[in-house]
Amino acid sequence: MTTDEPDEQLVPASPEDETRIRALLSDARETAPMPAAVVARLDDALAGLAAERQVDEAQLTEATGYGASVHPITRSRRHRVAALLGAAAAVAVLGLGVGAVLERDPEGANDAGSAESQVDRGDDDAAADAPSAAATSDDALSENSPDESPEMGRELVGDRAYPVHSRHLTRDLARIQTDVLADTAVADYQKGLIHAPKSFACQNASWGRGILVGVRYDGDPAYVAFREPMGESQVVEVLQCGTGDVLRSTTLPVPS
Repeated sequence: MTTDEPDEQLVPASPEDETRIRALLSDARETAPMPAAVVARLDDALAGLAAERQVDEAQLTEATGYGASVHPITRSRRHRVAALLGAAAAVAVLGLGVGAVLERDPEGANDAGSAESQVDRGDDDAAADAPSAAATSDDALSENSPDESPEMGRELVGDRAYPVHSRHLTRDLARIQTDVLADTAVADYQKGLIHAPKSFACQNASWGRGILVGVRYDGDPAYVAFREPMGESQVVEVLQCGTGDVLRSTTLPVPS
């Protein structure tokens, strides 16, 4: 009787592979008796293979009248069972090795649990600190919210801010100088003073020393800063609200 399935041939292992396998098996060798359940399972598997072989040989002899070796299909099934048993043994060896490592280092799991608990405590501490950080931020905003610097006084003058146009900047600034600074020589430039109507709003910034006047520069709120005179001239700057940036700057003669 012929079959389309080729006979299976097991490739022999090289001497190097055999040496390595023997070393691994020797390292993983377990001297304790094999559990009774495992012994019974192996005996049942071997008995089943033997019975299956006898049945196959009897059927083949009855059909052909000739004795024959085990059918290739039966041999393939037996090889698969043997491979499964070998894999189960390897898994058992690996399980024993992992269990031994865990038993030798019981503190490893405790360290992992401790690290996890520390992370959790860190998250809780961060959540607890969040309200205080927000309160600090609110306090900082409330301290910086006034329209004028705390060291400067404020004088309420007029109902409207002075209009200043970039096209005739020098003329508008000279008019403000005459109206606000009656005597430029005796003005207190070190302490500073803000001249603006009550309704004038300009976000606070670092203005520097000088006399500030609230204006509408090309329609937008701004401050004009008159700096302390240097000899016969005085520097005048147009400052942007909220930043204190110099938008325009010019030099005016000090009124005699």
